[in-house]
Amino acid sequence: SVRMKRIRVGTFDFRHVPAMLNQEDSGTLAGKTDAGIIGNSILRRFDVIIDFRRWKVYLEPNSFYYKDFKVNCSGLRLALDSSHTRVLVSGIIENSPAEKAGIKKRDEVVSLDGRPVKTMSLARIKESLMEEGRVVKITVLRRQVKQTFTLRLKKLI
Repeated sequence: SVRMKRIRVGTFDFRHVPAMLNQEDSGTLAGKTDAGIIGNSILRRFDVIIDFRRWKVYLEPNSFYYKDFKVNCSGLRLALDSSHTRVLVSGIIENSPAEKAGIKKRDEVVSLDGRPVKTMSLARIKESLMEEGRVVKITVLRRQVKQTFTLRLKKLI
C-alpha cells in the first residue's frame, strides 16, 4: 500500500490517495501495462452519468467528494472462502497491529468486538478496521481453537 502524491480524473484532482499497487503474477490484474485499479474510493465521490448516445461519461461531485480517504488500520487482508460463508485472513501487512498481535494468514475470523462476522458483510468488517486509534477485539479460529486478539488500529501508510 502507498499514498499516491496526486491522481487526476478528468478535471478533478486528488492528493495523497491510498492505493494498492498491482503485485499479481496471474489473472486480470497481472498485465504488464497496469499498475493497479482506481476503484470505489475514487468513484464513490461522484454521481456518474453515462450518455450512451454521445459516448460520454459525466462525473458530478457528491457528498463523499471532500471526505477523507480511509485506509486499513489493522494490517489484516480479509477475503471470503470459496463458499462465501467464512471470512479468512488472506494476508498480514508487515509491522501492523495484526502481525504484532499474532494473527496469522489462513486464520478464520469468527467475531469482531464480540459480534459474529456472519452477521456482517465483508465490506462492513473491513470498514470497521479503518478507524485509527480504535481498539478492537478479533476472535479467530486456528486449527479448531478459538483465540481472541486485541488490536489498537493505526494508519499504516
